[in-house]
Amino acid sequence: MKQLQKITVLWICLIVQAVRIQGCRNGWIQFENSCYFLSKDAETWAEASIICVDLHSRLATVESAAENNFLKAEAHRLNAVGYWLDGTDFEVENVWRWAASGNTITYTNWGGHDPNEATHANCLALWRDFGYQWADEACRHVWNFICETSATVDGQEVIG
Repeated sequence: MKQLQKITVLWICLIVQAVRIQGCRNGWIQFENSCYFLSKDAETWAEASIICVDLHSRLATVESAAENNFLKAEAHRLNAVGYWLDGTDFEVENVWRWAASGNTITYTNWGGHDPNEATHANCLALWRDFGYQWADEACRHVWNFICETSATVDGQEVIG
């Protein structure tokens, strides 16, 4: 009987833990340890960045081919012209960094002849004309955007 009680308590604990896992907010999608919001509205890069911060996130940073392929697939599904990401070369032309962290971009997936070192094209986007490969675009363009934040469990980052 005690063994049955222990198993029952264990199952109850597992069910409670499963219910407590929040993952992503409604309208956001999860990939690995991050949640993403693909906007339906179009904004300039600066406006998109502010909106992401207001949503307790940042414009998306892409750290791997797997993450990039996930975002490309979602972009294809929604079919907007382009989606802003967090990358920029504002400070030094053709030295691409993630704006939120200042880290140099190490993984890339440039399309066409980009980055083309055009001084007016300082913001990074997934562009439909390149099959949602990366493009350096003028930050004043009004495009959709992708916000990213950590997946959480009761305010703690989800691991695994």
